[in-house]
Amino acid sequence: MLTGPGGGSWDIARDGDAIAVGAPVGDADATVTSSAHDFVLWGTVRTPWREACLIEGDQSVAATFLDALNII
Repeated sequence: MLTGPGGGSWDIARDGDAIAVGAPVGDADATVTSSAHDFVLWGTVRTPWREACLIEGDQSVAATFLDALNII
């Protein structure tokens, strides 16, 4: 979940070898919360996500995804 202006909530799920992104539909293994402003920095790997994200639920599932994320 991204908070603040430009924020929102999305489900991200594995779909074979791809990632499917859509509107939230159910229980998640983990929920990651950050401000939309901070997302611009950690989502592009300019700053570590660990400094800007709160994880609720399965920490290892969220960390695996966030460690691999690099929006270019």
